[in-house]
Parts: sequence; structure tokens; C-alpha cells
Amino acid sequence: MKIEAIFLLLGTWMLKLLAGLIVLWVGLKLAHRLKRIVRERLLSRAVDRTVAVFLSNITTWALRIGVIKAQGYLGIVNEIQIFHTVVKTHDNVTIFMPNGPLCGDTIENLSLEELRRCDFTFSIGYSDDIDAARETIREIVRADTRALQDLPGKEPFIAVTELAENSVDFSVRVWTKASDLWPFRFATLEGVKKAFDERGISIPFPQRDVHLHGELRGS
Repeated sequence: MKIEAIFLLLGTWMLKLLAGLIVLWVGLKLAHRLKRIVRERLLSRAVDRTVAVFLSNITTWALRIGVIKAQGYLGIVNEIQIFHTVVKTHDNVTIFMPNGPLCGDTIENLSLEELRRCDFTFSIGYSDDIDAARETIREIVRADTRALQDLPGKEPFIAVTELAENSVDFSVRVWTKASDLWPFRFATLEGVKKAFDERGISIPFPQRDVHLHGELRGS
């Protein structure tokens, strides 16, 4: 291929790329403007604010995603391209996800809100002291400054919620800052396990009681 033909193809490709970027930029600008117009029009017609915000946000959903959980992947959005969204997972794997499935999929936004609730289930044996176990869990939670203790409506919740087949189960719900959720969760799991061990509170495992009736043949 002659050098002139190569430059011609390269020039054509560059023009197409530039045109695509311009279209993308203009489209994003229009989407943002349309979002504002839709919201203002709906509110001016006495539409419920929640509905108005939801409908207007549809036009620019991709711009509002910080950390998404979609298509079975959990990670941080690095880049939104024309055809793909580039996500880097927690273990440093880069995933290219087609934008088509994302538009029709359920998306969990894990970073939009400042606060997150951390849920635990701790199990003890039926012969263990419920009050001692509850107080042990409460001490671990109170000792961690990442747990929000006095926020109205978001105080730590610790209660027996199930008498299971092999255990008495506590549900524990604690609010933290979004950035503190995982470090707090890991520290609490380890802290409760160590404290239970020190105080002789058992963490049961599945077991069966077998009752034999009558004499065993051949014994």
C-alpha cells in the first residue's frame, strides 16, 4: 500500500473519531440540559417530587454512577465510553461491560449516599447466656469510633431475631460512613469472635442428635 493511501485511511479514521467525540460531547450536554428541563416541567405541573427526580435522572443515569454493582461485578467506574463502561473491580481486574445490558439491568449505587448500614448475624448456642452475648456485641460496637452511636433513627440495633435449628441468632445493624463500612465490618467480625472465645460463648455449627430405640442387632 502506498504511503498516500495510508495517510488517507488514517485521516479518514481520525475524522470519524473526532466526529464521534463531538457527537458524544454534544449528547452529554443535551442530556444534562434535558434532565433539568424535565425536572422543572414536572415540578411546575405539581407532579410528586420523587417521581419528577426519578424521571429526570433517567436521562443522565450514567453520569451519576460512582461505584456500581451490576452484571455480577462490584467495582469502580473508571470510564464511560460510547459502547462500553470500564469498571475496575476490588481485586484490580478491569472489566469492559456493554452499555446495552446496563441500561436494562438493576444497578446498585454503593457510593452515592454518605452513610451505609452494616448488617451482621451472630449465632450462639442454646446453652449460652443471651444477655452476656448481647452485652459482648454491644461493647465491641461501642468501642469502634467508626460506628455511629447517637444519630437519631440510626442507633445500633442488637436483638435476638431467630431461634434457629442449631443456634440463637442475633441481628446486628450499625450505621457507618460509606468509606468506613468494610473496615468496620472486618474489625467487628474479628472482635466479636475473639470476645466470644474469651468469655466462653460458643459459636455453634450444624449438628444432629441421633436417638436409637431398641437393641442393636449383632452387638
